[in-house]
Amino acid sequence: MSSLEKLRDWFDQRSSKVVLLADCLQAMERLCPEVEFARRRAVLLAHLEELQLTGFLSFARSTTEWDRAGTPALPRRLMLQRTVASRRSFTHVSWVPALSFAVNVTRTDMLEKLELINRFIIERRGKLELLIPYRERALQIFGDEKALKGIVRADLMWERLPLSVIGAYNPEPPLAREDCAGATGPLLLVENLHTYESIVRWNDRVFRYCSVAYGVGEAVLKTPKAVAQAVERTGASSIVYFGDLDREGVGIASDLAARLLETSGHVLQPEQHLYALLLDLGIERELSVAEVLTDSAAQWLGAGLALRVRDLFQRKAWMPQEGLSLDKLCGCSE
Repeated sequence: MSSLEKLRDWFDQRSSKVVLLADCLQAMERLCPEVEFARRRAVLLAHLEELQLTGFLSFARSTTEWDRAGTPALPRRLMLQRTVASRRSFTHVSWVPALSFAVNVTRTDMLEKLELINRFIIERRGKLELLIPYRERALQIFGDEKALKGIVRADLMWERLPLSVIGAYNPEPPLAREDCAGATGPLLLVENLHTYESIVRWNDRVFRYCSVAYGVGEAVLKTPKAVAQAVERTGASSIVYFGDLDREGVGIASDLAARLLETSGHVLQPEQHLYALLLDLGIERELSVAEVLTDSAAQWLGAGLALRVRDLFQRKAWMPQEGLSLDKLCGCSE
């Protein structure tokens, strides 16, 4: 599905005809991660203009009513062009307690889905103890495995109804990893694919990690349970992380550390050895402005490493982890 289609679907689910720009930008960030931050406003403007041409929405043409906090400027308010249709009544529905909030819902499309869920819960009462992935359950309820697309976030539907009510859950993305036979030690999480590949090959020589896992950038933040399971299955002595030395890279790591501690009690530590090698042997890249190391990231890095990273940021520089390439790793172990 294209970013335009995702945005239009999001507009369709809005209960109000008036949509604010801030909500649109947040929706683009959440629904279209493939659109980079630097391009987000330009892509959003192109989509809004296309939707206006089709009559789907309208906005003020006078730029005095546009937001100029970023480039390009964007309209502050959008008006969805919807025709008023006769509303179906749902007053006859006897809602189960978990769906009692439905009496205050006004959106017909949402009520239609809630009515089917209500009927399913009544028919399967006492038979929903086994939780199954929510798309499998959606197929049973709606006859369409994608019926809850855009509705589920984390383990909630419409940000209020737990999936467990319908005997379902939202499965985490799998955590790709390469176990090293005969090796003991920690589980290493690596932010980027090419560095993951190099460290796997290097680890086959040095047996430093019992397993190396690929975090897929910030996607690893969605897999705290999978990380905990990997520790159990590999018998790892601890969990360590290695990523880019920029604000986003250390931010991902410190956020993951907090989520792991909260969900499973596991402690995520920086892989001090690899970070030190990266700082000594890696390649610095310039930044247009100096980045700021947050307190949470500094605490996760530890005093010594945080000092070196803060100095790096103050010099308007950052270091991609790809700077610690396979040839450098092998050279350090000889």
